[in-house]
Amino acid sequence: NINNPKEIVQWLKKHSNIRNENFDYVAYVDEKGNFETDINTSTNVKDREYFKEVMQKNKYTYVDNPVRSKITNKNVIHICKGIRLNGKNKGFFTATMNTEKLEVLLNSFDTNRKEVYILIANNDEIIASNTNLQAITSEFEYLHKTDYLKQKNEILNMKLESKERVH
Repeated sequence: NINNPKEIVQWLKKHSNIRNENFDYVAYVDEKGNFETDINTSTNVKDREYFKEVMQKNKYTYVDNPVRSKITNKNVIHICKGIRLNGKNKGFFTATMNTEKLEVLLNSFDTNRKEVYILIANNDEIIASNTNLQAITSEFEYLHKTDYLKQKNEILNMKLESKERVH
């Protein structure tokens, strides 16, 4: 029931055992920014970019830049999906992934296949592309270490796309 956040959070907690192992926790966020997780923690995130993108700009899905988690104090990304009623987000779910797990996930891709890896910003700007996953991972790490992501606030989403080369 979308009008009962407590019921939503109880369901998340009851079903935390089905959460993908790559996620540290899953949370429900209401219209006021109240953030309640399936690991029995809570905070308020109305000041966070991902909250503004989903709730104020009404984006149905959103992946943020790496930020310091208010829950774990680790660098994480939030993968968000809105809960809509009459075309407007009334809250959203977010799965949180530690950036260390993201790096492991990126490194697990088979680089022997004929693929192109692309680091794309939310505005569809190509930040980097290469046939070598390690090169893209290095570029991401460089941008993160230089605070490019934070200072410029241009890279709002990281997607890895795989395409067969066209000869």
